[in-house]
Amino acid sequence: MSAEADRAALVQLWMQQADDELVAARHLASDFEVPDRIAAFHAHLAAEKALKAVTILRAVPVRKVHGLATLAILLPPEDIAGMDRADFDLLEPWNIEGRYPADLPEGEPPEAGALVQAAERVVIAAKRRVQGAA
Repeated sequence: MSAEADRAALVQLWMQQADDELVAARHLASDFEVPDRIAAFHAHLAAEKALKAVTILRAVPVRKVHGLATLAILLPPEDIAGMDRADFDLLEPWNIEGRYPADLPEGEPPEAGALVQAAERVVIAAKRRVQGAA
């Protein structure tokens, strides 16, 4: 397999995992017995993996960072067109910090449904970039 084919396969793998995280987030958000923070974590992961797929597409080395804004900065402006910084800001607290009680954001957290919708928008925009490059 060529390096280009390897990269394309890796992009597809990351996008599939983004889709898988989104499915998990939707399922968890719809279960009233599951705390919203659990669905929020998977919503963040979906957006993060989608952004990482685009970084791989552009041959930007994938860094071990979880911040959505940090990942977006690595990409050319046209690759984040259609993505809303407000979605990044909404999802951001639910990466690593959102998993631990002492690190939860102050105030009332957003409902899981809103977080899932934000992640869906990021994943859809990333898919458009990936499909447009194919």
